[in-house]
Amino acid sequence: MPDTSSPQFGETILFLTCIIVSAAMVWCLQLSISGPCEPCYEKTLEYFLLVPVCLLIGYSTIRLFIILFPARAEACMKYH
Repeated sequence: MPDTSSPQFGETILFLTCIIVSAAMVWCLQLSISGPCEPCYEKTLEYFLLVPVCLLIGYSTIRLFIILFPARAEACMKYH
């Protein structure tokens, strides 16, 4: 994508939606984990669900950065 063209609307909205939904899922999982109803050892599924949700937030953030700032992303990739 050339520097003069605008980012594609669909991809931008998709990754923003992924970040928002994942943040809401982290909030709900945190409420479930901190609830006093069950012992901690029965909440292992909630702990395991946090990992992919956080990975999705990270992936969406990186892709959104690449879409919105292509020149800066290329500069960052040259040094790594």
